Amino acid sequence: MTKKYNVEQARARKKHEKELIRKYVRKYKKRLKNYAKIQNTKNKAQGVQRTVIEAPVNFSIFDNHDEIVESFNQITKMLDNGEDTLFNLTEINNIDLPTLCYLSAYMLDPRTQSKYLSVRIPGKSSSIGRFFEESQFEEMIVMQKRTNFTNGNFLSKSDTDVNKTLIEDALNKTVTYFGSQHRQKLNNLSAIIVEIVTNTANHAGPDEKMPLPWILNTLERTATDGSKIKKYCLVDLGVGIYSSISDKTEQFRKAKRMLFSWMRDVGNTTQNNFFSKNIPRGIQSTTSRPLRGKGVKYIYELVNSNPIYTKFEIITNKAHINMKYLNKFPQDYKGDFCGTIYSWEIKI
Repeated sequence: MTKKYNVEQARARKKHEKELIRKYVRKYKKRLKNYAKIQNTKNKAQGVQRTVIEAPVNFSIFDNHDEIVESFNQITKMLDNGEDTLFNLTEINNIDLPTLCYLSAYMLDPRTQSKYLSVRIPGKSSSIGRFFEESQFEEMIVMQKRTNFTNGNFLSKSDTDVNKTLIEDALNKTVTYFGSQHRQKLNNLSAIIVEIVTNTANHAGPDEKMPLPWILNTLERTATDGSKIKKYCLVDLGVGIYSSISDKTEQFRKAKRMLFSWMRDVGNTTQNNFFSKNIPRGIQSTTSRPLRGKGVKYIYELVNSNPIYTKFEIITNKAHINMKYLNKFPQDYKGDFCGTIYSWEIKI
């Protein structure tokens, strides 16, 4: 009898606890709903109507390219219409340096109607929140507490001139991190960064009167074997490498000029296949500027001639290029990313 009574008593207690939980949840939801109504009333009274865009949970353009591109396209449409927009990143569970640099460049881009845009990032108690802090995002981008766009491991330029002094500063930070005994191994890093930003200055911006920013950011990590790793990402939001090549090819065809050999592949294969075939052969620069770059082939040769570069990838338009293994990504993305992201790692 006692045993039966104890079982029934436990069931009753469990039922009561469930009812309390349901009651609490209903009360909490009601409070949230009332709070939202109050906020909407305040916003309407102040003439403010803000739309919240939830960032993709997997906030990585390398892992989740099409969804990331679509979310930024959605934000751009809203900003261009003058809509106050909040980009909420508090629920993301994955992020990488390239996507954070993309967001940074987007917010600094003079074409972005950023006066209508605000972002909400995770708290510093979370690992992703600490990632934002380490990357100096809030300090450099949100609060704009920066001097000449350079501070710590963060480097940004908003004009077309290639400031080699700032690039050498990035190189010096790298040498300091890995140790002066590795200076010789690191001697072509400066050449790679100069080549990237030279290409950006010459080809990325469709409007020369509106110079576009480029963003360089770095993070330092330790490998499981104790080796030191330094991650680099450089982003420009121009038209993208393939779009630039396609536009130039069309100009040549209309002018009935003789095409370069690589131009014959434009439009006849996937973007990824185009790059895997033509990067080793060379895609000649068609600009007449005296300071034109040596091209992606030059970067490819530098990266593959030095084993310290354990990873070097490029995302541009619909292509994902692995400079260490050119045939790794044969299929194009569906979404078109208007810009170029260079991401690489050095391990010593």
